[in-house]
Amino acid sequence: MRRAAARVAAALVAAVAVVATAGPAGAGGSAGMGGGEVWTRIPCFSGAVDDAVVSRDGRSLTLAWHLDCAASPDEPNARYGHGLYLAKEEAIAPGQGMRQYAWTAPTVHSETAKLPPVADLGICVVTDVDVRIDCVRVTRDADGGVVVASLPTDDPLVDRPVRFVPKETEGGGTCGGCW
Repeated sequence: MRRAAARVAAALVAAVAVVATAGPAGAGGSAGMGGGEVWTRIPCFSGAVDDAVVSRDGRSLTLAWHLDCAASPDEPNARYGHGLYLAKEEAIAPGQGMRQYAWTAPTVHSETAKLPPVADLGICVVTDVDVRIDCVRVTRDADGGVVVASLPTDDPLVDRPVRFVPKETEGGGTCGGCW
C-alpha cells in the first residue's frame, strides 16, 4: 500500500513540475526555435500609428505609435511589435522588432528603419499573431517615389496572422535592418 501511495505521489510531483516549468506558448508555431526565444503576449487591443514619415531619399521610414496598454505584473516579459505584410508572401513579426510595454499606459514608441525594396508593403503594430492595432501601406511608384497611407486592419493585404520569427533564426525581416 505504501509503495502504491509513493508512486501516486511521485506521479503528482512530476505532473506539477511539468506544468510549472511550461513556458508561454509560441506564436505561429515557430517560437522556441533558434535558441528558445518566445513571444510572450498580453491582451492589448487599442492604440494607433501616430505618425509616418519617409526620409527625403525614400530609403527609410519612421513610424511612431502608441498602445493604450501597459506591462502586466503577471507577464513582465510580454512584448508587442510590428508585422510585415508583403503582398504575396507570408506575414511575419520579426523578433528583433519586439519591444516591452511601458510600466504605465500609454506605451509609446518610435522607430526608423530602411524600407525593403518592394512595391507594396503593409506594416501593422501587432500585439498578437492575429491582433493588428493599426496599419500603414507603403507603396513605391515607378519613379521610386514612396507613399505611406493609413490602412484598415481588415484590408486584404494585412487581414492574416503573422508568424513570429525569433531573432536567432534567419528570415527575421525582409532585408538587413529593414522594417
